[in-house]
Amino acid sequence: MSCSSQSRSGNVTPLYSKVAYAAFFITAFLLLKDMNRQKIAHHTQHMVDRLLTPSNQFLQSETPDAWIDEARKPENLTA
Repeated sequence: MSCSSQSRSGNVTPLYSKVAYAAFFITAFLLLKDMNRQKIAHHTQHMVDRLLTPSNQFLQSETPDAWIDEARKPENLTA
């Protein structure tokens, strides 16, 4: 089994170089994907904050966490 391959131009490229290139591009892709996910999450939170601003200004305070916890209970989620 050979550890190199020959391209059309006749250049010999070691197999480990191809594996290293593939690993690099996969890692770069995954990092960019994660960065994009974080950017979307930040953008979504920003939009929610903007939507809630008028309500929070009117109420002059945010909803207490205890109220939110109570509302999330399954028995309180029925419409």
